[in-house]
Amino acid sequence: MINSKKDIKKIKEELERIKFDLQNYDESTYEPKIIELWQFIKERAAKVQLENMPIDAIKTFEKGLPLKQLDRAGYKNIYEISNYTPIQFLQINGVGAKSASQLKEAVEKVKQSVHIRVNGRIDPDSLERLDYDLLRTIYHKRHLSVEAEKVENLITNFNEEFKEDFSIIEQQKNVFMRIFQSAKEKENIASTIDRVNKQEVDKKFVKIKNAYSVIKEFKVSDETLKKDFIENSIQYYTSVESVTGFTNQKQADDIPSELVEAVNAVKLNVTDLNLTLRNYQEFGAKYAIYNRRILLGDEMGLGKTVQALAVINHLNHNNQSYAIVVCPLSVVANWKRETEKFTKLNAFIYHGNNRESVFKEWLSKKGILITTFEHTRNFDKNLIKELNMLVVDEAHFVKNPEAKRSQSIYELSNIKNYLYYLLSLPLHA
Repeated sequence: MINSKKDIKKIKEELERIKFDLQNYDESTYEPKIIELWQFIKERAAKVQLENMPIDAIKTFEKGLPLKQLDRAGYKNIYEISNYTPIQFLQINGVGAKSASQLKEAVEKVKQSVHIRVNGRIDPDSLERLDYDLLRTIYHKRHLSVEAEKVENLITNFNEEFKEDFSIIEQQKNVFMRIFQSAKEKENIASTIDRVNKQEVDKKFVKIKNAYSVIKEFKVSDETLKKDFIENSIQYYTSVESVTGFTNQKQADDIPSELVEAVNAVKLNVTDLNLTLRNYQEFGAKYAIYNRRILLGDEMGLGKTVQALAVINHLNHNNQSYAIVVCPLSVVANWKRETEKFTKLNAFIYHGNNRESVFKEWLSKKGILITTFEHTRNFDKNLIKELNMLVVDEAHFVKNPEAKRSQSIYELSNIKNYLYYLLSLPLHA
């Protein structure tokens, strides 16, 4: 309750303190930590690559090095000598001063090449403390920065609502000086105090403090982080890339520059796409639109589904609204969930007893028909007058041209008005 201008002073000081502390939850404050942690993750990935590089990989950068001497000394991979100084190389039997310097220079070139090209990755099946630290930082950035902004808005609204009233109450004099104030002035101050109390100033102030306390006391468990990362890995990687400045050009080192330029020139329509694509995912979607028939090979968890959905969404906005996704039964539900999560496209599952009615509904309403390899043999392909995109997930299941499911997929790929054909499979397949 407000009784005097001292109470106003306390409220203002507390709000200023809260507002100042909320700066620690601004998105930009998390960025240096994300950069630092991601660099550690990249270094971890580089370490693995260096451990898998045999000693003779140095030959790529320098000829005539004493590699036999290194082998005799028991060195098997680049990582074992990655931090050696010329003096340490000199301790190896048969290595002279000149060779020691050359070895150091060659190893540094190998390390530099690996660090430039290595891709950091978080494996949800083997998360380490480093991974959890990064996930927690990104989680805090995504959630606490939003909550901090809400509290700042509450403070702004509070100050605006009571600005004039507080200004009047602050004119209140101390007990001695109050005798010199006019009765009208004192009455105005008293009525203002009464008014702000009736406006529940205390409740509104407590609401701000409680919202701030939620931020200060916020904690997220490792289990929650892991679950959230599995469900929203794209958002985590996007957060990293937005901070580190990663570009899709680095993902296109092995593609002719003319093709890279042509793909980058494609205008991808992301209207109604409820996520921010990672740079390489955007490049992959544009690549599919540009080439029409592609094989998309990425490691598990890097967003092949999202890239396909981005293309289907793009086509839908170009009045090319019929798509079929063929996949193993184990991921049918995932395709529907991802479609509904990231797009506004209709998603229909052709499976089970009501599949024929679902098929007719898809023909009528357009969107994505999700089915299994076996079930592609069950619907009447002659009823499909237009098919704008065919996605074959886990495409290695149709490698055998003699298999009936392979032949069924081939028939789908020849439907009239068919435009885009995307085969998806993991790199290990």
